[in-house]
Amino acid sequence: MVQMAVLSLALAAGSGMSAPDRSGTEAATTRGASSTESSGFFAEVRGQRLYYRISGQGPNLLLLHGGLSSGEGFHKILPTLSERFRVITVDRGGHGRSSDSGEPFVYASMAEETKALLDQLGVSSTSVLGWSDGGVVGYHLASRCPELVTKLVALGANVRVDGMAAEAVQWLKGRSVPDSLLADLPEAAADYRRLSPNPERVLDFLKRSRDLWLRDPYITPDELERIESPVLLIGGDRNDVRVEHLLELRASLKNARLCIIPGGSHFVMEEKPHLLLPIVMDFLTSP
Repeated sequence: MVQMAVLSLALAAGSGMSAPDRSGTEAATTRGASSTESSGFFAEVRGQRLYYRISGQGPNLLLLHGGLSSGEGFHKILPTLSERFRVITVDRGGHGRSSDSGEPFVYASMAEETKALLDQLGVSSTSVLGWSDGGVVGYHLASRCPELVTKLVALGANVRVDGMAAEAVQWLKGRSVPDSLLADLPEAAADYRRLSPNPERVLDFLKRSRDLWLRDPYITPDELERIESPVLLIGGDRNDVRVEHLLELRASLKNARLCIIPGGSHFVMEEKPHLLLPIVMDFLTSP
């Protein structure tokens, strides 16, 4: 069904256990912590109150979630990644437990917000794994901050609207009324209401997400060409991001590899973590 295709594109939030919140301690507390996993913190960043967690020890690895999702979406792969990396997960502004300003969602602004948080945390270099919208934010970070992003894994991340399957685009265009999105994305709406400090904004949240996905381009060709760090592009052969588009991306980037996981969809992290993780770990740990 086309509805399910777009639901997978949207990356409805994962079903991992919610961590208890801890506010008012942000960067200094995190840098001084001796435990291998935080219970969750809030940081004031560019007028937003952002929720983040840190797990494990080792080189930094930033996880960037997809649209309609939160850091909970990485629950299947976080334990393994935390064995080798100091993993930072953050709920972007307007998502998960972070505050929602009500402003339109813009990928470049999401990247600026993320960079500001990393500055607060004292992170000057990190690998990045971004899923869907998170992958697009990763493109922007790698383009704007080459000294920050050492490696980028972009999982199911297109850079133009036509990078999606045509039926997915048509489905989105047919959902111009927020109420129709609410009816077709009940799980995403329920997760927003469960986590958000602004649950009453759920209809507007869904509309702003739809508007973001239909706004070309996600990142310009010139910005994409400025990416110097190695990039691993990953998609499934049942993905809502077209394989042809991923091939085009590989050719456009200076140092890119492409992996298509057989039988994988946009939910490949949920479906096939046993295939995904060795590929990701090999890329992130290789010289």
